[in-house]
Amino acid sequence: MFQYHLKILASNLIWGSLPLYFFFIGEYTPLFLLTVQISSAFVALYFLTYFFTSIRIKLKDLRLSLVPALLLSINWGGYAFAVKSGFVIEASYAYLILPILLLSVNLVLGKDRQFSTKLCVTLTLIILVIECFLSGVFPLIGLGISLSFLGYALWHTKYQLNPIKSLLHETLLMLPVSIGICFMYDNTIFNDKGLTVLGIESLSALFLLGILTVTPLALFVSGAKRVNFKILPLYQFISPVLGMILGIYLYREPLDSWRIAAYAALILILVVYNLYHLNRREQALV
Repeated sequence: MFQYHLKILASNLIWGSLPLYFFFIGEYTPLFLLTVQISSAFVALYFLTYFFTSIRIKLKDLRLSLVPALLLSINWGGYAFAVKSGFVIEASYAYLILPILLLSVNLVLGKDRQFSTKLCVTLTLIILVIECFLSGVFPLIGLGISLSFLGYALWHTKYQLNPIKSLLHETLLMLPVSIGICFMYDNTIFNDKGLTVLGIESLSALFLLGILTVTPLALFVSGAKRVNFKILPLYQFISPVLGMILGIYLYREPLDSWRIAAYAALILILVVYNLYHLNRREQALV
C-alpha cells in the first residue's frame, strides 16, 4: 500500500515543480509551449500505450473526447500563459481552490448537503471574497485554469472513461488545431529568415514537457486506485504550495502577508474538513 501513496506524492511533486521547467526552458511563447506540450504528450502516450498496453486509437471513440480536449487545451494553455507571464502564484492558486469548487458543485447539485460541507464552502468563499476585496484584483486567470480542470474532471467522472486512453484521444484531437494556430500566429516558429531550426538539445528539452505531463498523470491514476479517496485531497495541497514557493523565490513574485494568511486559512479549513470526514468514515467501518 505504501508504494501507492508514494505514487500520489510523486505526481503532486512533479505538478508543483512545473514552474521550474518553464523557468529554465527559455523564452518561448505560451502558444508554442502549448503546441509542444500537446505533441510531445501525444508521442509519449502513443509509445506508452502501443508497447505496454492493448489500448489503440479508435476513430469511433474520438467523438466523446471533443469536449475534454477543449477543456484540457484551455487548462494547459492557461497554465503556460500564467507561468510565462509572471503569474506563477495565481496559477498555483488555481489548484488550491479546485477542491472548493468541487465541493460547491456537489453542494449545488444536491450530492452533498452535510452541514460540514456547507460550513467549509461558506468559510472558504468568505476568505476568497475578502482576498479579492483587499487585492482589488479578480483572479481571472486562476479561475479559468481551475474551472477548465474542474469541467475536465467532472466530464470523466460522468462517463468513467479510461484516463490514459482518453488522454491519447484528446491530445490527438488537439494536435492539428494547436499546430495550425501556432504556425499562423506564433513567431517562435518563423523568424525573418524563414523557419526556425531548433537544435537537438532544445528539442530534447522541449520534448521533456510531454514526459512531465504524462508521468504524473500515470502515477496519480495508478496510485488513486488503492489510496483512500478521502486522503487524496490532502496530497493535492503539495502542488499549489510548492508552486507558490517557486513563484516567490524563483520568479520573485511579491506575496503580501495578508495573502499568505488567506492561503494558510484556506489550506487549514480544507485539511480539517478532509480529516474530519476521514475520521467519520473510519468510525463507521468499526
